[in-house]
Amino acid sequence: MSISKVSRRLTEALAPEVNDIIFKPRLAGFDETFVPLGDINKAHVVMLAEQGLIRPEHASALARGILAMEEQGPGAVPLDPSREDAYFNYEAHLMSLVGADIGGRLHTGRSRNDILATLDRLRGRAMLIELIDALLRVRTTALEQAERHAEVVMPGYTHLQPAQPMTYGFYLAGVAQALERDSRRLMDTLSHMNVSPLGAAAFAGTPFAIDRQRTAGLLGFDTYIDNALDAVGSRDFLLEGIADLSLLAVFWSRVAQDYFVWTTHEFGLIEFPDSVATTSSIMPQKKNPVVLEYLKGRTGQIVAALMAGSMAIKGTHFTHTGDANREGTLGFWDAARETLRCLTLLELVLRTARPVAARAGRLAAEDFSTATALADHMVRAHDLSFRAAHHLVGA
Repeated sequence: MSISKVSRRLTEALAPEVNDIIFKPRLAGFDETFVPLGDINKAHVVMLAEQGLIRPEHASALARGILAMEEQGPGAVPLDPSREDAYFNYEAHLMSLVGADIGGRLHTGRSRNDILATLDRLRGRAMLIELIDALLRVRTTALEQAERHAEVVMPGYTHLQPAQPMTYGFYLAGVAQALERDSRRLMDTLSHMNVSPLGAAAFAGTPFAIDRQRTAGLLGFDTYIDNALDAVGSRDFLLEGIADLSLLAVFWSRVAQDYFVWTTHEFGLIEFPDSVATTSSIMPQKKNPVVLEYLKGRTGQIVAALMAGSMAIKGTHFTHTGDANREGTLGFWDAARETLRCLTLLELVLRTARPVAARAGRLAAEDFSTATALADHMVRAHDLSFRAAHHLVGA
C-alpha cells in the first residue's frame, strides 16, 4: 500500500496533482535554499551539543554528514516531491548518510515553521545586501556623471513646460540623492530582517533547554525574536522589502520618463549610443529607447507584487500558514531579482546618456526660463514687491 513518506498520521501518499502543482515547483528552488539550510542545521547541531541535548558522538556524526552534503552540493540530493519540501528531502538524504536514528535527532527542539522563517530571513538578508550594493553602483555613476556635466546648462521643467534653467549635473545630483533614501530604506529593512526566529518551533516554543541567542549569533543575526508566535507567523519584513523596491521602481520610472522625453526629436536634449537602442522593422530612421521602456514597464510588475503579497497575507490568521508564509512571500523574490536587473540597466542609462550641450543651452536661452531670475532681480535692485515684479515680467 502506498503511504506518506513523511508521516505515519497520513496513510496515503500525496495525490499526483498535489505533487505536480504544489511541491514539485517548490523543489525547483532547492539550489537556492541548500546552503542556508545547511547553515541552519550546522548552527542547530552546535547548539544542541553545547546544551547537552544530544550526545557528543551523535553531534559529531551529524556534523560530518552535514559537511559531507555541503561538499557534495545540492545536486547530490535526490528530490522527491512526495517528501513535500526542501527540508524533508535534505533530512532524508542526511539520514541515508548517518542513519535514521542519528539523522532523526537533528530535529530536536525545532519545527519546519521556524526553519522556514529563518530561511526567509537568511535569503532575504543576502538579497538585500546585493540590492544595496547594486544601488551604490548606480549612485556612484550618477555622482560621477553629475561632476562631469556640472556646467551643462539645460532647461528645467514643471508641468512639462519650460520653468527655470538648471544644469544636467544638478539633475543627476538630485537622482543620486533620491537613490540614497532608497538605500537607507533598504538598510532599515535589513536591520528589521536580521533577527532570528530559530528556536520558536511550530509557534509556541519548545520544552527543550535550547539557546536561541547562540544559534542567532552563529547565523549572523543581531539577536532573536522574543515571541515565538511572532517569529513564525510574521512575514512583514518581506512585504516591507517589496514596499522599498516599489518606491525605488516608481522613482527610476520617473527618471526613465525624463530621458524618454529628452531623447525625442522635439526636445533633443539627450543622446544615447546605438548600443542601448533598437530600430523599427519598417521605418529605417528609427532609434527606439528600448531600455527606458523596459524600466518603465517593469515598475508595474514590482508594484503589483506588493499588492499580491498583501492580499495573500491579509486574510490569514496570525500564525504559520502556507498562504501567508509561502504563497504570500513569492513576490519578494521575483521583485528583488527584477530590481537587480533594472538597476543594472539604470546604471547603463546614467553612464551612457550624453547631453546635447549646444542645443540644451540654446533652448534654455530662448524659452523665457530666466524670467523668474529677472523678477528676483527687480525685487533686489528696485525695491519692488515680488508680486509686482511677477506681474511686470509676466506682462
